[in-house]
Amino acid sequence: METKQAIEDRHSVRVFTNKDVEVNKLKGLVKLAQKAPSWVDSQPWKIYLVRGKSLAKLKELHLKNSKTDRSAAPEWPTMHRVNWDEFPRDNMAKLNLHRTNYLTKDELDSGWAEAQQNLYYAPAVFYLTIPQIAVTGQFTI
Repeated sequence: METKQAIEDRHSVRVFTNKDVEVNKLKGLVKLAQKAPSWVDSQPWKIYLVRGKSLAKLKELHLKNSKTDRSAAPEWPTMHRVNWDEFPRDNMAKLNLHRTNYLTKDELDSGWAEAQQNLYYAPAVFYLTIPQIAVTGQFTI
């Protein structure tokens, strides 16, 4: 496939079916991701795959935290869109205003908030981690 065609054909899946995905397909995604460029070819990340019982526990905890409005505790603070530069801030605002143009009927009917609370019914979740020193240049203990 030509690069142009791949970019034009790309889409974002926002709601899944909980249908299991073969582990070999998931491993294939990781192999493709490993080809992504990194600074001085450092490849500092680690990838963790969550499926099965661990994913069920994760979804249960996420749903509980969502329903109790428990706030997240990221290691790096999440920046609200109003603090971004004008161009990306406007893109994010347009997306939120016109979200219904991007969602399928099934996604809208299932309830966007419910989908978010249920991790979009994903059959698997990847966690991509980067050592803090790769970002800050400092070790923390």
